[in-house]
Amino acid sequence: MCQYALSGWVSCGKFRICIMKVVKQVTAAALRYLIKALLFIKRLFPASHYALLALLFIVGLELIFALQRWVLVVAQIVIVVVSIGVVLVRIEESGKFTLSNMLLPILAAIGLCGFGFLLPTSYILHLYIIAAGAVLFFILKHGARQAYPIWNWMISLLVYFLNIAFILGLRFHLYLPIIFLLFLVFMVTALLAWQALRRLASGSVIMLPVAVMAFVLTQLVWVMQFLPVHYLIQAGLTTSGYYVMFNLLGLSVKRKITKGDYLEYGLVGLTAIIIILLSAQWI
Repeated sequence: MCQYALSGWVSCGKFRICIMKVVKQVTAAALRYLIKALLFIKRLFPASHYALLALLFIVGLELIFALQRWVLVVAQIVIVVVSIGVVLVRIEESGKFTLSNMLLPILAAIGLCGFGFLLPTSYILHLYIIAAGAVLFFILKHGARQAYPIWNWMISLLVYFLNIAFILGLRFHLYLPIIFLLFLVFMVTALLAWQALRRLASGSVIMLPVAVMAFVLTQLVWVMQFLPVHYLIQAGLTTSGYYVMFNLLGLSVKRKITKGDYLEYGLVGLTAIIIILLSAQWI
């Protein structure tokens, strides 16, 4: 009896050892797959705080259009929260995310949020909100950084159009005072151009040219207020002028502008203006 009991105990011990080995192998395999999954997610979302801020922005935009009675209050809260988030990112990444880098994400949040008010409340609005979150994430990850000036300049053009369209839309729907309209256009133009050109020269060097550029485009907006042109068309024309003047100003900082540069950007701007006018909605 003792021999049978002893052999059974030994067999049971071997069985336990086998079970422990299997558990260790399964656990090791599960950890390997988990590490691979985390590395894959990290490649998709290399900066979790950027993704979190963009997700928060998407939720905020949905709340803005869901809570119609509190739309202005919720919109202001969303902009403030996103702005604070951008500031916190700047503090966390001190040295890589300078003060001038904060302007583009904040103005992008304002423009993306404001342009949403001009869209119809349908499935298009929800698709726009998702796209707005993706744009904000990309701006935070690449467009606002010092190392990606081309991305910054391209995205600045989109952000400029969204902000100008929102400002002119306020003028069209809410009869915004013309002085306040021109002030907002001047500030948006100056801030966006300054933060983009800051990558090429010091702030004091570009301050005067940026102010002149903002003044000229503000005068263009003022003239268009006397024309029967839809505010989106006005925003498109103003953005075309911004593109031409900004690129010429950027070239002047790096080197002397040639006649070919004037011809090139003049033709691009003229082509854009013709296309916009052909699709214009005359009121």
